[in-house]
Amino acid sequence: MKMTDTIEQLNGMELAEVYDLHWLYHHDGRGYDSHDDEFNYCYDCANTIYNFLIGITIEKPGAKYLEIPDWNDCTEKNTAIKEDWGHHAYDTRQFCYLCGCILDVPLTNDGIESELDHFESIEEIKSPEDKRLFLEVLREIEYVESENFTFEFMTTDEIEEANQLYKRALDLLPKLNKAAV
Repeated sequence: MKMTDTIEQLNGMELAEVYDLHWLYHHDGRGYDSHDDEFNYCYDCANTIYNFLIGITIEKPGAKYLEIPDWNDCTEKNTAIKEDWGHHAYDTRQFCYLCGCILDVPLTNDGIESELDHFESIEEIKSPEDKRLFLEVLREIEYVESENFTFEFMTTDEIEEANQLYKRALDLLPKLNKAAV
């Protein structure tokens, strides 16, 4: 079975949702001393925290994984929600630090390898979350099947690494089919 066939199969299954990545930004009002919150959120959670920081809501959001930024004097002018436009690849899958949902981000080869390590350690790929995460990994490495896989800017080592990741992903397909039965 080709990876593209598996991607099509996964698209027809019950999958967890993925959301765009956002973070919070704060500066001193003159553009100096800018600070990015070091955590990533879905938009709804980023907006909840933003509203708390600028004083629209009084109740502090209950964070599942973090402390809310301790920024003083936040206003609409010096605090903002920023969105990741997909230019930055990550070494690990990203989740919203407030609610835990899956964030839609590209992975580096190290990130793909980390996800493959996870899937190799479990018996089957059956939960909607695991299926979504596996689908995202397959989408990241699917290009190996294309006719123009060996791009001129890829080194021999990068081509070999991509082939190895692709083979590892193909070896995991029975874990998905096992769960589908």
